[in-house]
Parts: sequence; structure tokens; C-alpha cells
Amino acid sequence: MVVSSSPRQLCGVYGGQFDLSSLPSNTWQIACVLYGGGCVLLSIGSLAAVVCLLLPVHWAKRLASYTGYIQTMAGNTYLIYLKIFNTRSTDLIDDCMTAAYLEI
Repeated sequence: MVVSSSPRQLCGVYGGQFDLSSLPSNTWQIACVLYGGGCVLLSIGSLAAVVCLLLPVHWAKRLASYTGYIQTMAGNTYLIYLKIFNTRSTDLIDDCMTAAYLEI
């Protein structure tokens, strides 16, 4: 087996300034974007729900229905995130364990 002099780091601790390209795989990057998108959608939905309290009844009903659609999109985004992350996370963990074993 040939080991290069500068091995690529497959796993490690990621802290400090966030950088999407520092995540170890494209799958994690996609999952991160989907999770962030779901968080943004839920934040917009909760803000719209609070605004519903201040509006007249006719407009509040209309905005409440849109809030439900926003929350549904956020939930679907989370489901896609979970499917992608859970499908590939075991492969990535196996890669990390293999890399850690080879470095010992």
C-alpha cells in the first residue's frame, strides 16, 4: 500500500469561521444547505404567524394559509436533508474510521 507524504484529511474537528468548502464531502455540503434552507423557511413562517396576530381577520386568514404552505415546504426540506444525510453519513464515518486506523 502506498501512502502519500501529505495525506488528505477526511475527518476532524470543524470550528471557527464557517466555510462550506471545509466540510468533508459534497453530501455534507448539500445537507448543510438543505438544513439551513429549512431553518430560514421556518423562521419566515414563524414571523408570518406573529404578523397574523396584528392583521384584520380577512388578511390574517390568507396569511395563515401561506404560513402553512411555508411550514410544509420547510418540513419537506428537512425530510430531504435527513434522507441525504442518513444515507451517506455511515459511508463517511467508515471512511473516517479507516483513515484514523491507517494513521495509527
